[in-house]
Amino acid sequence: MALMARAWPIVFFVGLLVACGDGEEGDVRRDRLRLRLHDLGRMAFQSAGVAARDAAELAFDSASVEKPFFIDRFEVTNRAFADFVEATGYEGTGPGFLHHWTTVEGKRRCPVDREDDPVVWVSYRDAVAYSEWRGMRLPRAAEWQLAARGDTERPYPWGRSTDVSTRANVLSTRFFRSAPVGFFESGRSDIGCYDLVGNVWEWSATPGPRPGTRLQLGGAFNTPAGSVARTSVHPFLGDGDLWLQGEANRSADRGFRCCVDAEAFLETVMGDLSSAPDLPESLQLRAALERHPAEARTLAATIARRHSSADWVAELEPR
Repeated sequence: MALMARAWPIVFFVGLLVACGDGEEGDVRRDRLRLRLHDLGRMAFQSAGVAARDAAELAFDSASVEKPFFIDRFEVTNRAFADFVEATGYEGTGPGFLHHWTTVEGKRRCPVDREDDPVVWVSYRDAVAYSEWRGMRLPRAAEWQLAARGDTERPYPWGRSTDVSTRANVLSTRFFRSAPVGFFESGRSDIGCYDLVGNVWEWSATPGPRPGTRLQLGGAFNTPAGSVARTSVHPFLGDGDLWLQGEANRSADRGFRCCVDAEAFLETVMGDLSSAPDLPESLQLRAALERHPAEARTLAATIARRHSSADWVAELEPR
């Protein structure tokens, strides 16, 4: 199953860290392209817009999102984060880093039965390090909310139905731990993102009102639906402190997902692809774009035409 597939092949990252001569540059570019195409298949496209917020919500950033973006359909898993640690030797500073993992022969190892659960015990800084390694970033609160509920004020990604425990991993679901990402199929958002409510809190890039804090969103497996596990930030429990966390804080119920500006991402893809227009990856690109809306395919075709006049470019246009 694609969900369970290894997300970031170690061989790519090892190769990328090797100093490359001119003869190897093409191989590095091709490997980078393959990784980007893999990303494209696991992300959802979100148009620019305004994240609708009702009058009772606490707002920590502008609701306006000016550029379209891609966002991970799933929270970053233990498996994916393990590839990052293996490839870079990353070690988070401070207490609690990957507290639920074990150490084998001096190397951190995630539990085998939790590889496809979201990674937790990561700070905001850990999440940023991973995101940058992928050439991405954390979403702003408005971007996250737009992906979760579009331009409506609905409290859940699926709408207003309060039958939450069958759609998300929250306190009433009685899972009492994180679930594998994508487990709750009926909890998807309109653009195809999973677990935006429940499972684990998600770090955002939006700073809080106090220095050194960031906004976390969505609630977790141990939070009640309605008041906390929802797509908005409501002051049901005081002044919003529950949604604010210190950047160095780690816990068993907090993870993240990544996003990237759509145009910048596609520029990288098309630049690499146009350097070798006969690559079979052009077929993979068309296949990956098929899961995205017409706006994304039109944007891809527009950018591709700036890089190449090869026959495959015309095939990117929506039909």
